Amino acid sequence: MFQGELLNGRYWVSSRLGAGGFGETWQANDTVANRWVAVKFPLGSSPAAADNALREIRNLVRSQHIPEIVDILDSGEHRGRQYIVMEFCDGGSLRNWVANRQPSQTVLAAVFNVAQALSSLHKVGGFHRDVKPDNLLIQLRDGYPFVKLGDLGIARIPEVGTHMTNRPLGTEGYLAPEVRGGGAYAPSADIYSLGVTLVELLTGSRDLGNAVPKIAGPAVKALAALMILTDPRRRPSAGQVRDQLAAILNPARAASRPRVTQPESANNAPLVLGGLLVLGLLAALAANDEA
Repeated sequence: MFQGELLNGRYWVSSRLGAGGFGETWQANDTVANRWVAVKFPLGSSPAAADNALREIRNLVRSQHIPEIVDILDSGEHRGRQYIVMEFCDGGSLRNWVANRQPSQTVLAAVFNVAQALSSLHKVGGFHRDVKPDNLLIQLRDGYPFVKLGDLGIARIPEVGTHMTNRPLGTEGYLAPEVRGGGAYAPSADIYSLGVTLVELLTGSRDLGNAVPKIAGPAVKALAALMILTDPRRRPSAGQVRDQLAAILNPARAASRPRVTQPESANNAPLVLGGLLVLGLLAALAANDEA
């Protein structure tokens, strides 16, 4: 729909990256800065769609102090539709890691990044509400992947407010049981979604009853089991998940980094990623601040 169009005289739209429940994202070339960016349009041009886009813009702006959340670069309007310009995460999403399995240490380090983002978000009274592999984006840094949390369209940021609806927000298969049952959303529901994501990345399956026993390592298996507990009060906080993952990964710091093969990226260039995704891990181990 937008391929080959120029937005605001600056962003030349190249190819469609994907779509979700509220918007679609395109890869574009920033002709001024000479770099690739991601441009997100809401689905449709209704006032509600425009409101959703503005809410996501505000959510992203309010979250820019969190390094593990995708950066917003610009925004504008094209053909009556609000758009958001964000950094282009050249490694794609972790969805590819479900079918193209990665070493467990790489998966744990990726989830460590997400837990750190959620810890920062939860500290200020917010939550994401749609944690899943599709919304966890890989940014390459010196050949190594750093995972960022994307798609804040239905997130709650205290200064912005929250999206109101008559149905549970999120993605079926990742929704916490209390949310599916009509209960209020809380940070613990993000932990459940992250737990499902962790299990899926490690085993390739969201059939939790059969998948969790297949997870290698007692510490990882125990952590995953806690994250997906039915009782939200018994789940660990995001900070506790982060710290437990740091403790599990700690012995691997002295080990050599395994090579990680990533499927073709959104622009169809094959990527070979280096192994442990532990950027920020050493600092977290030193600080070890509580969520």
